[in-house]
Amino acid sequence: MTTYTPREYSYLTLERFEQDAYRLVCRVAGVPATTTGYGLLHLTDASETRWTAISEDLIYVGLLAALHPVGRAGLEIPANKFALIRRGWPDEWATPPARRSR
Repeated sequence: MTTYTPREYSYLTLERFEQDAYRLVCRVAGVPATTTGYGLLHLTDASETRWTAISEDLIYVGLLAALHPVGRAGLEIPANKFALIRRGWPDEWATPPARRSR
């Protein structure tokens, strides 16, 4: 299992984006648009490669974001809490991710 260090977080929700923009960002992120949205953890691994973990559990993402930086280092991301972990941070994405089977 890869360990990550959360660096930042954000929310992908209808409250933060106009509806068409929300659907577009969801498509590029590789997740379906939902009424509740997503929490995103912006991570780095041991080699400083950037990753984004996408979760439907906004409260869980908020709790992780509230952790002291020492508590966030080397975090193991539980697969059942995150629908997708994809390479890069949202501002680096140009296209939807390739589909992989788990």
